[in-house]
Parts: sequence; C-alpha cells; structure tokens
Amino acid sequence: MALAEVENNDGWKLQSLQLSCYSWEKDSPYKGKITFQNKAEEQLSFNIPQDKMGALLALIADSVIDSANRLGHRVAASVQKIANQQALPVSDSEIEN
Repeated sequence: MALAEVENNDGWKLQSLQLSCYSWEKDSPYKGKITFQNKAEEQLSFNIPQDKMGALLALIADSVIDSANRLGHRVAASVQKIANQQALPVSDSEIEN
C-alpha cells in the first residue's frame, strides 16, 4: 500500500513526508517533517525527531540506491545516444592509420 493511500475513518491522509539535510557539512543532521490532511483540507504537521531520522533513512536507503543506479544508467544511455548521433563518419583510410 502506498503511503498516500493510508487513510483512517476521519478522512485524514498522509499528504507529505519530507527529509532534508541542514547542510552539506560532514555529520550534518537531517530534519524531517510529516504532514497529514483531511477532506476539509485541514492539516496536521509535525517534525520527525532527530533520534528517529537514522531509522527512517535506513528504511529507504535501498530504494534510494536503486533509483540512483537506474537514473545513472538512463543518463549514460542518453549520453551514448547523443554521442552516436554526433559521431562523424570515419573513412577506411583513417581506420588503417
């Protein structure tokens, strides 16, 4: 079940789950926020405690790595396709030299 599909009897649904880092410095802490919204568009948001961020990141780590790997392959394929389209024809005499 997708997170967006989680709903209880009061009509509240998970609207967003945000994870951010404070800075790119080594050992910089992450911050997290979760927001729920009901059918009347009322919202409830709260911060994810720092001591829970590690566990949350561990839950999604494999998915992040897999997504980054797939993106890398797609970028490489796109670059290769562009390189092949831009390649100049090479004559047999140039190959022999």
